[in-house]
Amino acid sequence: MNFKFIILLLLANSIFLIGQVPDYIQRDRDDQKGNFANRKTLLLDNNLVRTIILNNGEISNWDGSTSAPHFEWPKGTGHRNLDGFTFMIGAKYKIIDMLGRNIIITSVETSYREEMDKNPEMNELWGVEPLPGYANANNSSIANSNDPSSWPASWPPALGVNTDWNGYWYGYFGRGVKIPGNEVFYVMDDSKDGEYSNIPWGYYPLVSDSARKGLGLRIEVRGLQFNHPALEDVIIWLYDVVNISDHDYDSTTFGTFADPGVGSSINNVGFHSILDMTFAWSPSGVGLPANYPTGYYGHAFLETPGNSANGIDDDGDGIIDERRDDFIDNDQDWMHFTDMNKNGKWDIGEPLNDDVGKDGVGPNDPQYQGADEGEGNGMPTQGEPNFDQTDKDESDQIGLTSASINLKDDRSQGAWPKNDQVMWSKMTGGFNDTSISNTDISVVNGSGPFPFKKWNRERFVIATMCGNDLADLINNKKNAQLMNNKNFNVNTLPTSVGKIDGEPVDGYSLEQNFPNPFNPATTIRYQLSGENHVTLKVYDVLGCEIVTLVNERKSAGVYEVSFDGSTLPSGTYFYRYVVGNHEKSGTMSLIK
Repeated sequence: MNFKFIILLLLANSIFLIGQVPDYIQRDRDDQKGNFANRKTLLLDNNLVRTIILNNGEISNWDGSTSAPHFEWPKGTGHRNLDGFTFMIGAKYKIIDMLGRNIIITSVETSYREEMDKNPEMNELWGVEPLPGYANANNSSIANSNDPSSWPASWPPALGVNTDWNGYWYGYFGRGVKIPGNEVFYVMDDSKDGEYSNIPWGYYPLVSDSARKGLGLRIEVRGLQFNHPALEDVIIWLYDVVNISDHDYDSTTFGTFADPGVGSSINNVGFHSILDMTFAWSPSGVGLPANYPTGYYGHAFLETPGNSANGIDDDGDGIIDERRDDFIDNDQDWMHFTDMNKNGKWDIGEPLNDDVGKDGVGPNDPQYQGADEGEGNGMPTQGEPNFDQTDKDESDQIGLTSASINLKDDRSQGAWPKNDQVMWSKMTGGFNDTSISNTDISVVNGSGPFPFKKWNRERFVIATMCGNDLADLINNKKNAQLMNNKNFNVNTLPTSVGKIDGEPVDGYSLEQNFPNPFNPATTIRYQLSGENHVTLKVYDVLGCEIVTLVNERKSAGVYEVSFDGSTLPSGTYFYRYVVGNHEKSGTMSLIK
């Protein structure tokens, strides 16, 4: 095919830019591209979860054996819980193909160990791959806060940090700031996914770069493994996705593909839409080898993309269409310095509060090296706490919107990451195909669709975790959610959060229902230390409300309420107790 003709087709398929590309996007575009050769691994084992991870987005990696660490929990037992997990991004968009046709393409960008598309000529995987420069090239490990030898000699310019960061950990909380546990950081992109740049489609996300394929997405990934008692069963994952292309994607979905393996390959899966959580368990209650008693595995959406263009308060926080990349403190929780002497400027000795500058650290931090850009200027700056990228409440979050269970070994069903349209339908199809059980299964979750405009950044936060039973797993999810809501400040967590017990916390308490399991009725007891409005509701495993048991103002005291399940099928149910702005939940089993 004539080279000039190809260039003309590329231009016809592209939307020309109006105005100059922002510096922060140009830095991303100028960064090196992802490649399979940059893949690295790391064994995360800084709390009770022990697992292999890869810097192409995979968590755990089934190798055909039952030996750990396939999301081993508790650490040291060799118990298996997860055979594979990966992050997915899907988009549906219109193009003009090489034949001049107006057509719709559905792309799903991901990377997984099996059933991936390949370039038929070069045998090269079409998927997401890690970028060089974000770890020591001479070290096989992913860059992590506990191992300085895994860090690059200098952090890439695309991160927008100056040379003062070199030799320090590129921490979520600022230069050199480390969490109690371990923090992982890597970057990947979809530039190798040439499926739709081939004939007859001819789609390229950038006018100026025919070597960049896929959708033109950059994904910055952090893994946070805290050793705090309230988070000892959890790993939290942050995915910052940037659309560096020339195009707006009006219909985009973020999601996950998981292959649960609690005890063995035979699992059941359930969903809780209220908690944005998927969970798996062994129907036999035992695992291989040695028939050990199994627990529960789960992953939950702690933070999802926002829809900032639909005029709707998607997350119910009273703010409509807020964004994390508009350089506006949408929820107005950023605090400038305290002007104690009222002279209109910050002076040494006055509290900086959130006004610590671009590097996220202030004079009270041990790694402080002096004032940096934005410090003490009275205006929010990217990188400071509680502003844009560091403030999850500045996104109008959508939540968990889709879930599907699939027969993993049924190739005819096509429920594998390489099948873009099948994955898209499952990521956007609502809660469907959820009745498959007691077999080798995979599960697809989705959040969306939402518009993903060019040069925008979206945040996706997931907790992967284990628990002794479903109630314990839900408690661990709530701890992770609280951690995310508090911007991962471990000092805000008590040693135990949200557990069901009889001791009043913040003026209220909830006890485990009794009897449990029950048939057909059970009693739920709760306590108030002062007058307040109380709601107590029961939900099924899909988060659908069954009944409201209490919805009124109550005075201080101990109360009991009965729940009758005589008209309901056997199964797991949840009860949610809300007092003012606080809530607790419990799990109960109806067995007939």
